[in-house]
Amino acid sequence: DEARDQAAAASEGPVVLADTSDNAGSGGPSDTTFVLRRILERGIDDVVSGFYWDPIAVRFCQEAGEGERIPLRIGGKACRDSGEPLDLEVEIRKILPAARQTLGDTVVEMGVSVWVSLGDIDIVLNSIRTQVLSPEGFSQFGIDLAARKLVVIKSIQHFHAGFAPMASQIIYAMPPGPTVSDFTVPRYGARQTPYWPLVEDPFAED
Repeated sequence: DEARDQAAAASEGPVVLADTSDNAGSGGPSDTTFVLRRILERGIDDVVSGFYWDPIAVRFCQEAGEGERIPLRIGGKACRDSGEPLDLEVEIRKILPAARQTLGDTVVEMGVSVWVSLGDIDIVLNSIRTQVLSPEGFSQFGIDLAARKLVVIKSIQHFHAGFAPMASQIIYAMPPGPTVSDFTVPRYGARQTPYWPLVEDPFAED
């Protein structure tokens, strides 16, 4: 909520908000719904968000076709840390059979991917799980990120080089999720304590 308040207070966009707690590059499923749910609950508009790894939702969109309006259940499928799925009435804006993004010279496949809209909230769904690496992941659909107020991406840091030139500011958020990076909270079953930052000096003598 603090990150979203900061984004909403910005005088100009686009503000890029990184959902660091659901990063596919760290092992996250990329299907958590916590940030998107709060955006909807708080009535925040002019938002682009992605990527949501949801092959089931993608397949429903393929079956319905571009331009159709359908009820669609998005996210909240992969694990207990994914949150509850969102049941939305969306318009299928564009379907790409082989979406991709690049990071330097590396091409990263996104698989069959779909752009759906709910009012002025745009969501990108993909069938091959990957973190957001480049604005190309959105622009290939025809989404103009530079014209938007808030861009919410599932990534921790690899996105920065591509998004920084267009962003009015970049905010790192830590909502619930499977890749929460608060290492002061013990999350390990086998890791022996003490370790930093749980302990200020793990090598200190007792």
